Amino acid sequence: MKPPPPWAMGLALVGALALHTASKDAAHVQEMLWLCHVATAVMAIGLLAGWHRVMAGGFILHVGFGTVGWLLDVAATHDTTVSSVLVHLLPLAAGVIEVRRKGWPRGVVLPSWLFYSLWVLSCHWTTDPAINVNMAHGAWGPIEHWMGGVWLSGAINSAILLVTFFAADVVLRRLTRSRSVALHSAPS
Repeated sequence: MKPPPPWAMGLALVGALALHTASKDAAHVQEMLWLCHVATAVMAIGLLAGWHRVMAGGFILHVGFGTVGWLLDVAATHDTTVSSVLVHLLPLAAGVIEVRRKGWPRGVVLPSWLFYSLWVLSCHWTTDPAINVNMAHGAWGPIEHWMGGVWLSGAINSAILLVTFFAADVVLRRLTRSRSVALHSAPS
């Protein structure tokens, strides 16, 4: 079976985001600022515009933070919705398809990590502390008693994410070595 074209996957991601946003009431629409949802939007932009490196940046944000955070939340709360499952799994499928098609580009880790770090800071200043989007106001509930204040928690999260992003980069590079070599050695 032939994989869907990038534009179709981009539109599917936009549709999933719209569906999930529609499921939020006014008090919880800020939850759409969680990095996983922003990463989905970044992936959609990359897929629709044909910017592979942008799509890859969104994908590594999902692999390194979004999916792990979502799975931990589902495990802790025993609660999710159909739109949440869709908006978390569809980007993974689209990312895998596109990375298999075009390989894994170089230079994705540090820009993605900086984006994550700046996004969390912006959420600290713009979101309701009660919702704690991206743990911008404190550590995740189940481990809050082990962490220091918000800034120590943020620094620890940022360091963990940097390691996770580098590990994902190594794995994705190895899994797509032949395509990545072809991508980087092809004439412009």
